Amino acid sequence: MANLEEIGPRRASLLVEARIPRGALTTIETQGQRLQGYARGAVHEALLGWFVDVRLAPDSSWSRGHYSPEHLLSAFRTPCRRTPPKAKT
Repeated sequence: MANLEEIGPRRASLLVEARIPRGALTTIETQGQRLQGYARGAVHEALLGWFVDVRLAPDSSWSRGHYSPEHLLSAFRTPCRRTPPKAKT
């Protein structure tokens, strides 16, 4: 089990409880999608677990059209704009 923290066309970041060794074949299965890649490295956060960087295989590239996690934030999304307060009359 893992939490999908970030995903892009060629890479993903997972949060897991146990360290995944560098070079290990990693499979991400979620909502009917199956992506494979290799662990490129891991960083341990004492309170959270291991953040693992996964390089996706060429035939396992991800796109928003195939699957978009509910918690996914887009770096290119137009920021929310506050509506200016109405002028008092």
